[in-house]
Amino acid sequence: MPDYKRMAGEKQESQVSYFLNRYFGSNDNYRILNNLYIEVNGFNSQIDHLIIYKAGFIVVESKSIQGAVRVNSLGEWERSYKNEWFGIPSPVKQAEVQIDNLKALLRENCSQLLGKLLGLQKGFGGRQYKTVIAISSSARLDRDNIPADISQNIVKTEFLVDKIKDLTKAANNGLKSFAKTEARFTDDEMDRIYGFLKNYQRSDEPAPETENKPAATGPAQ
Repeated sequence: MPDYKRMAGEKQESQVSYFLNRYFGSNDNYRILNNLYIEVNGFNSQIDHLIIYKAGFIVVESKSIQGAVRVNSLGEWERSYKNEWFGIPSPVKQAEVQIDNLKALLRENCSQLLGKLLGLQKGFGGRQYKTVIAISSSARLDRDNIPADISQNIVKTEFLVDKIKDLTKAANNGLKSFAKTEARFTDDEMDRIYGFLKNYQRSDEPAPETENKPAATGPAQ
């Protein structure tokens, strides 16, 4: 019997990969990685999509949700299926764990990934680590009742590109970046980080969609 849950999840990840690769894959300000499996200090996590940009990193967590999604004041997630509500793990909390593991991995290898400044080894402190939850475009969101700090991190897949552009606008603006004190990666550092993390990319990465197709209609992830 077909595993509709898995198929829907793979479909969503494939659509997100398509949008990221299409709009940012050939842009020198970004490096895109999909389906990373990171294990460090005995802890492991799987990152659906990772964007490297001048000021840091964006973890994009894909969620296939057919129906409605709601989040209460405690940050607990629920989604509807066939007129019933079911609790699901918080993708925000999942992304936090992924970011913690990513930070630990980068810290352990900073000497080979980053250069020196005034003779001192640069580190990954002060970099930006952002989270975006990309849900199915067909899902229904009740934003009025979702906590504001969580709502701002949730986008439907069709609006993902705009969200990424908004989050990285200041970092990609040369004049604004010069005036700010936040650290910025050089192009060479971005290439080294990308090449290093690419070794953690799973071979079973979902193939990006070749066109913008509707989301799968199977049960939600």
